[in-house]
Amino acid sequence: ATAYAYKYLPSLNSQTGKYCSLYINGEYFGIYYLQERLTELSVSEHYDVDEDGVIIEEFAPDKSSELYKIMEFAKNNDLTVTANYEYITNKIDIESMTDWIIYEAYVGNRDVVANVKYVKTSATAKWKWVAFDLDWALNKQENCFEQMLAENQWYTGWIIQSIIKNEPYQEYFLKRLDYHMDNTFKSNSITGLMD
Repeated sequence: ATAYAYKYLPSLNSQTGKYCSLYINGEYFGIYYLQERLTELSVSEHYDVDEDGVIIEEFAPDKSSELYKIMEFAKNNDLTVTANYEYITNKIDIESMTDWIIYEAYVGNRDVVANVKYVKTSATAKWKWVAFDLDWALNKQENCFEQMLAENQWYTGWIIQSIIKNEPYQEYFLKRLDYHMDNTFKSNSITGLMD
């Protein structure tokens, strides 16, 4: 699932990889997926920036970090107010977050809440979402929106729960969803990658 995100969703930072056959001392052990690690080095190579210009945050950012403060702002402020909405959109990459929500829902990732990372580079200057750890995706249909919008949700949920109330964002979200359903998630794109 991360390979598909890497190829078809450039707004997300995701890991690339490839399938390989494993043989040890001539004995076949099966097909494995060799995937790059998400590190400052891998991100710097994707964005062609210096490694020192990369920040990676885990799903639970440190409370003193810029990202945590942005999330807390979203939790504590009304994002239907234009100034508050603009503050958030100046800090986070809305396309990246929206595509992350849509992709996670599309693949039915049962572990969506805790398996998210964020990246900011000197080139982008805004926080991007990372399609990360999708081993529970494409397994069993899950309603990821329920997880993202749950009352006890934190961090990314704070932003999503607040921003989804904003009418211009709702329109934007629906346009992105429509685009992905007509393009990114067409069956020939998906089966082409699997073949």
